[in-house]
Amino acid sequence: MGIGILYKWGFVRSVASYHQEVVVAARQLLQREWQARKDSVTRVVILGSSLTGTGVMPSAYFTQKTNGRFRVVRLFRISANLESFTDRAPILKYLQEYPPDILCIEENLLLTNMKDWSELSPDSFLLNNIARYSYQLVNRSKQRLGFTEKNIDINRPSFAMQDVDFPVPTTPRDTTHLADWVAEIQQRTVRPFAPLHPVHQVFRALQRQGVRIVLLHFPRPAPLEKAIYSGRNGDSLRYRIAQYQRAYQASYWHEPGFYHFRYFYDRAHMNFQGRAIYSAWLAKKLRQETNPKLLTAR
Repeated sequence: MGIGILYKWGFVRSVASYHQEVVVAARQLLQREWQARKDSVTRVVILGSSLTGTGVMPSAYFTQKTNGRFRVVRLFRISANLESFTDRAPILKYLQEYPPDILCIEENLLLTNMKDWSELSPDSFLLNNIARYSYQLVNRSKQRLGFTEKNIDINRPSFAMQDVDFPVPTTPRDTTHLADWVAEIQQRTVRPFAPLHPVHQVFRALQRQGVRIVLLHFPRPAPLEKAIYSGRNGDSLRYRIAQYQRAYQASYWHEPGFYHFRYFYDRAHMNFQGRAIYSAWLAKKLRQETNPKLLTAR
């Protein structure tokens, strides 16, 4: 009994430590980018989930592809939803403190009700959180004993705040369960616009600061993409996108290509092949942009 209580206490502390590490790492990244800013370079932050981590190349790629005109950094959380950035680890507020020129936010976060597996809740406590946070206890013990981690640990919360290459499997998943995936997609619900949500406070502040807001689309395999944007949910998603466009003069960047399952390692996350195609499109999209610094006073 005593051991169970002690473990539960340590587990809850590890959860708090996890989120605090996310906050610290995010602030350090944004502060570093702010301090290194140059007038000749347009600074872009891409905020998202693991879709951003697997779909977007690291900064050096975009620096090369845009001839140094754009500095792109990713800030993503694995298995995240919007509340992952506003409640459990309220890092969106640091965008106001260290504003980029362009904020690209993964549309998935704004438009779809998703489960945040970093939240301590009855349905995720045993199945997901123990697996995710228990390593905190192990790592602390290793550190006290003088051991250091030599390999990249993608479960470390700071990993998503570093500009390192996300390890992406290359083997596609079996697609025999396509009908089940389509059924699951059709059961999803669209997030309300909810003007009182903290994200709207941040958007309004960023708009006043001259930050351009972009809803960034990440494609799915073509049959699933069709399922997402068809029927009643499709109409609701398009309406919600239009609401953000009207409210914040937001842009909507949607890659128009046809994505086969071979460009993904599961039903949503791109592999190296898919990421190369998507990032090439994104770099081209940036090259076509007029420097926002010439359009708005900062």
